[in-house]
Amino acid sequence: MSSPSKPVSKNRVSFAATDLSTRRLRSNSGVELPQDLNALGASQAEINAIAPPAPIYKIVLTGGPCGGKTTALARLSPYLRERGFEVISCPEAFTLLVSNGMAFDYLGAVQGMDLVVQDTVMDIQIGLEDGFERVLRARGKPGVLLCDRGLMDGAAYMKNEDWEKLLKKRDVQCVSE
Repeated sequence: MSSPSKPVSKNRVSFAATDLSTRRLRSNSGVELPQDLNALGASQAEINAIAPPAPIYKIVLTGGPCGGKTTALARLSPYLRERGFEVISCPEAFTLLVSNGMAFDYLGAVQGMDLVVQDTVMDIQIGLEDGFERVLRARGKPGVLLCDRGLMDGAAYMKNEDWEKLLKKRDVQCVSE
């Protein structure tokens, strides 16, 4: 994998849509499910979260600072709602950390701090995306999860060797097509 050492051009925003109907969730982790969840007293929302009756799509916008991601999300959301989709926007985890007190100087304060921060960003982002997805699934209607940045965007802000170290620690591989 080759990662850029600095953010991509701030004038470009890219996106991809993924159908999440077969994605593993905590509530659908490969464990045998009883045939009749109603018999167990599961609510309709719980059943939908495990076995969604409608597709859920994820659109991830990625790009450099001030590249138009947030503006694009603000325009996509009503556009998709007008076409019958349930829509939830998932915020960027790093921005949540910074807007809640983590100063940028944290990154260089202690050796290896950038790895700890990016590892934390990944944990938060995964939790946010999985939780928002579960809420969309529970609705039982076609839905779209709009993400402001992607999980792998952190590669643009780290040295390539540090990024590779982080991926190895998490037992993750970056595959691009």
